[in-house]
Amino acid sequence: MLLLRNSAARRNLSKRVAGLNITQQLTGVTASAKAVDRQTRSLTTKQPSSSTDNAIRIVKHQQTIVKTFKNKPDQNKSSDEPSPPDQSQRQQALSILENFVNSGDIMSAYRVASAMRAEKLLQSDSTGNTTPYVIRDIYVTKQLCRIVRMHPVWEECLSVLNLIVGLRRDYLGKGPSNWRFISAGLAAERGVSAEAVLEVVEAVLSPQFASLPDRRLAGLTAKQVLVDYAKVIQNTDTRKFQIRAEGFASRGRSLNQLASRLEIGSLNSEERFELALAYARCLDIEEAKAMISQCIGSLNSDQSLEARTALALCFAENGFLDEAMQQAADINGSPATEIIRLRLWIVYSSALAVVPRMPFSESFHTLASAHRSRPFKADFALKVVRALDSIRQELAATTENGQTMQTEIAQLLFACECAVSAINITKKGDKGCKKVTELRKPLRGLLNDAVQRMAAANIVAGSEHALTVSQNSCLKPLRLYLWATLFDKRLSTSAKKISILQELQNAKQIVPGFKLTVSELEPLLLLALPTDIWSQALRGNFSEDSAFTPSDEFMASVVRIPEDAYIRTMLSLATSSMFAAGSGHQLYPICIWLYNALGKTKDALELAEKSLQKSTGLVPDTVALRVTRDSSFYEKLFLALSTFNEGAKFAITQVIPAMTMQLSPIDVVSSRLSCAILRCCATSSNAHVAHDTYSQLVENNSDMVSPKVLELYMRACFRGGHISKALALFRDLNYGSRKSMLSEPSFASILAYMGDSRASASGSEHIFDTWFQMMSHRGLIGPALIEQYSVAGLSRDSRSAKNAFMPDDRSISSVLEQLGLKKQQPSINASRGFMRAWEFHMVVLLISAYVRTGLSERARVWESWLIKAMEDGRLYPNPEFLARLSYLQRRHLMRKTPDDLRACLDLIVAADKLTGYALFKNKTFFVNQKRILAFLSKLIMNEDSGPFICQHLNDQKAGYLIDQIKNLD
Repeated sequence: MLLLRNSAARRNLSKRVAGLNITQQLTGVTASAKAVDRQTRSLTTKQPSSSTDNAIRIVKHQQTIVKTFKNKPDQNKSSDEPSPPDQSQRQQALSILENFVNSGDIMSAYRVASAMRAEKLLQSDSTGNTTPYVIRDIYVTKQLCRIVRMHPVWEECLSVLNLIVGLRRDYLGKGPSNWRFISAGLAAERGVSAEAVLEVVEAVLSPQFASLPDRRLAGLTAKQVLVDYAKVIQNTDTRKFQIRAEGFASRGRSLNQLASRLEIGSLNSEERFELALAYARCLDIEEAKAMISQCIGSLNSDQSLEARTALALCFAENGFLDEAMQQAADINGSPATEIIRLRLWIVYSSALAVVPRMPFSESFHTLASAHRSRPFKADFALKVVRALDSIRQELAATTENGQTMQTEIAQLLFACECAVSAINITKKGDKGCKKVTELRKPLRGLLNDAVQRMAAANIVAGSEHALTVSQNSCLKPLRLYLWATLFDKRLSTSAKKISILQELQNAKQIVPGFKLTVSELEPLLLLALPTDIWSQALRGNFSEDSAFTPSDEFMASVVRIPEDAYIRTMLSLATSSMFAAGSGHQLYPICIWLYNALGKTKDALELAEKSLQKSTGLVPDTVALRVTRDSSFYEKLFLALSTFNEGAKFAITQVIPAMTMQLSPIDVVSSRLSCAILRCCATSSNAHVAHDTYSQLVENNSDMVSPKVLELYMRACFRGGHISKALALFRDLNYGSRKSMLSEPSFASILAYMGDSRASASGSEHIFDTWFQMMSHRGLIGPALIEQYSVAGLSRDSRSAKNAFMPDDRSISSVLEQLGLKKQQPSINASRGFMRAWEFHMVVLLISAYVRTGLSERARVWESWLIKAMEDGRLYPNPEFLARLSYLQRRHLMRKTPDDLRACLDLIVAADKLTGYALFKNKTFFVNQKRILAFLSKLIMNEDSGPFICQHLNDQKAGYLIDQIKNLD
């Protein structure tokens, strides 16, 4: 591996590279926050070019490239009229290009072709004149495609492919409004030949790109080229390429549709073979095995190798590691490097099959692991880890014998290390599973290696070539490292941030033109979200209905997060990346969620409006266009907007109309998307839209109406005041034949509605009592709450009125027993602490209902018990606790009575004691009490209420809080 040591050359390589351009003064509070702050400041401050380890060695024939292509002023430069290129210079350039292609030096070949384009040495096949587009020069196109077919690293080939199909860049690079598919007629008029188009497609669909995720990227690229130049190739038989492209894109439904149109019986032997491979690549094991067995006798050695490789990867991507490895072992006559390469791909695919499908993490997964994941099993995960360890030992033995690890093998090994690190087998991890911190050295080695190859190819920093090549070559390993860090259980959030910022700063120093894209910022922003988003996801999220979806508990969270240096930096970087031409939409929902968690709902709504302004971009790491506002984007956008009232209303009035105009009816009525819309309906109390959404889902497919859909529909009906319908759904879900129970967030939603909108103490007590009995049956109520409820009980009015939430004439336990749900004893989760989080939430909502309806005596019974538990340190002071407590404090302050003001102050004193007197010092604690404290800050300065507040705090021996409240920033 070459390393840069010449500081002058290093400075030249880093010249004109744009920084991240963030100049805010960033500060921190705690020791870990200060460490993150230092790394963030380092990342966003211009750094001096460091001296590196080796002088740049550029061979003489590379230095002659610029001299050779330095045209003298002539008719080509001085006139806009088309004319032939200088043939002498063109032949010299072609000779140099061919030498680089023959030697396999793809970066130097890219540099030569770029120079030919800049110096007008490309020659159009149809006119013989100069052309700015490589694809019109058939000879150059063939040479570049030849090296693509030989080169194993997709990201480096992508630079060449971008250069070949630069036609789209010029026509579509003027801004988001101009991003459209190229007119086929335009392409034909511009002199692109069918031969050139098929050369590109065949190169893109080379066997070395047949593993995920490269396979899908290559397939989408090939499909896009076929679409762009459909008119050019309309008289050419492209069935083989169409089948292969669908297989590479791993689109089973599209492949079946294509097969039915082509009629299998009319296919020749080569096309039938391609169809067999395509089925394997679309993960249809049985169909692939059947078709390959029919073709196996007529296959040559290359085809046989490709067939076995396809089957091995098909098994691996479906989560069958042993079968995949057996297919690899049965391959004979291939170089050892090829077998190692295949085994690494098998490990990578198998590892992703058991990586938790955490919310918003689709980009880390492949198409297979996103939709074909098997249930997590520790023994399978350990088997994957040990398979990688075995390969690692083999590679170590070869390098000890003096062999150098190939760049592609090194990159693939690093990808496997990242995937295995994300499996999260145990908190301690298996001995064969490297810690993320151990991946820093190989990451930096890969970045240095890519930069050295750029330097050897004389790709100058700051140039368009450097930006293209460095992004393609360097960002993939960095992206994998960022995802692996996000998934790692063994690091705290602060440690993750420090590690990530260190590597970003390192990448900025190493890579010319370094700039984070949307794809890298995705895991960085996810790390800024409240950590509760991962609580359920780390247990697996392997079922299809919950894959990549935030848990109900997280969706119900009201916690706020403080704006620190890390969040400011990432949001700033995201803003510039999201609005770039061709960028995807995946950051919009995450940023909207972050802005709301920061309390910046105005910024969240502005971003939501911008997210609807463009719909077309590039698929990352391809030259393929896509509609970025797909059903997955809308699902996440609805989820993010459902977390606050103004956002939910915007979703109903603005996002739904935009979505129905863009998506097909089938996508609009999917179960997952309907659930996200119903959440917005519940938040905005819009029962009418909820009814329309539910009815449309039932009309299209009643089988899609899952208990989760019914539950969210029920919430929207309650919040919208459709009580009779909501009660019917409530009783059906809890006591019907579905054997399902409402989630605790649903009980909390109903209790909040009864206390706030209905102002019904009886209704609040009834739903609380129903929840208490159902959770007791499940063993989820702890002894402390059981004892307190036996003392407090129900009010007289509630005891005399019928509880509409209860089953008729039977107890809850008897109904649940009849449904086959046996009564459980209090579990470890119920008895480990004083109260579970949801027990606390329900108690706070019940007290709030009492305060709202004026039942101050009943409120005091529960509140005194709660305060005593806080003073004794029996509750855990997390941000969610303080955020929920502020809900009760607001209810007191809204009543504006001395007793209520006294109760609010008592809660603040108890909360400060519970947090170790850090309520004002800890930013996370403070931000979740900020609204209450800000209101008290105004009251304490009032001549009427100020003395009362000060006197009460002094009586509670909490006079130290007076100055802190007065001096609140």
